[in-house]
Amino acid sequence: MSEIGTIIDGRYILRREVGRGGVSAVYEAEHLLTGRTVAVKLLLPEMAASDEARERVLSEARALGGVRHPCIVDVLDAGTTSDGQPFLVMEMLRGRSLEGLLVARRRLSVADTVFVTRYVANGLAAVHASKSIHRDVKPGNIFVVRNSSANIQVKLVDFGLVRSAIPAPQGPRLTGAQSLVGTAEYMAFEQLMLRDDVGPRVDIYALGVTIFECLTGRVPFEGSFQEVLVQLATSPTPRVRHEREDVPEALCDIAFKAMSREPGQRFSAATQMADALAKCIPDRGFTNLLDYVAVPVPAPPKTGAPPPLPSGQRERAERAPYLTTVRLKTDAGLTFDGRSEDISEGGIFVIASCPIEKGARIDVRFALPVSGAIVTLPSQVRWVVERAHNKVALGLSFLAIDDGSHRLIREYVTAVL
Repeated sequence: MSEIGTIIDGRYILRREVGRGGVSAVYEAEHLLTGRTVAVKLLLPEMAASDEARERVLSEARALGGVRHPCIVDVLDAGTTSDGQPFLVMEMLRGRSLEGLLVARRRLSVADTVFVTRYVANGLAAVHASKSIHRDVKPGNIFVVRNSSANIQVKLVDFGLVRSAIPAPQGPRLTGAQSLVGTAEYMAFEQLMLRDDVGPRVDIYALGVTIFECLTGRVPFEGSFQEVLVQLATSPTPRVRHEREDVPEALCDIAFKAMSREPGQRFSAATQMADALAKCIPDRGFTNLLDYVAVPVPAPPKTGAPPPLPSGQRERAERAPYLTTVRLKTDAGLTFDGRSEDISEGGIFVIASCPIEKGARIDVRFALPVSGAIVTLPSQVRWVVERAHNKVALGLSFLAIDDGSHRLIREYVTAVL
């Protein structure tokens, strides 16, 4: 079912894999009749027999179908394949994840932090109004995109762990309050304690952690479920001001209140948090979140092309947001999986969990834009940014590229920019 070229429900042809989690994978696909590009979520083959995994996809479809908001990824269709597997069709987002931005920049400006998280708070207000709880708010599920009017917008995605009040017509009971689901660093105390009072304020807590991370470059408590629980129970809630003095007191107070250990001490609703954030927007300090270039990457030599210019005379290659899964292979034969954030004619920006040093030579395997063809290109690690959660950002410079791949990347970058 996950093979590129597979046609889903007689309408959607899979072009390339965009992302992958523990239960499902998301593909860029094309509607055969309209030609529209969409995102299709499918269960991984090894999860196809899991009744709970199947129900999670359907639960996500019901939850997204019950809420329409500019800050929430739009669901377009859902159903089951010819062999009975559920699928979900969503709008295809073109942009960067907040996780990728933080990996590259380490932290955001005050203006950018308020801009992004206010969008998320507004989206959460719509989710909560539909009697649902997201339960997995984190930078990896927040995307900065450009809408049809070319304006920057923020979207909350991945409702795979949503708890919805919309009843399922039939099927297994999903894991609820008695099981740990989510990402430990962004989980509220009552979630980790498996208390019965888990409600919308767990999303407010997670957004508070996200604000703290955007401003300081780290999460307040890091580790496994048990390690984070112990820290929450024994350590005071950290304050942004203790790590960054240029943040306005009002914004520090918002993060501190949202991260309160007890739900009753947090904002009573996401709308209240959004209103508080709206009062913190400064006049200056905004950056271009989608066109940010962390490190210049020169274009590589193409087949039959002259050698690159001497160091100091190389031209910068324009980069465009591009999400796809990648596989990295070192000269020693070690392989690591990751995903890209953007691409240029000169290289690709990858997030992965791998101990690779600057200057290392590495082969990167990924799906090309436009065609979806899988290629493996020899590359060199130009820069490395280490992050928490055992993740690193890698700026890979292509050492060589064939004419066909180079043309497709150029066409994609030109079209996006």
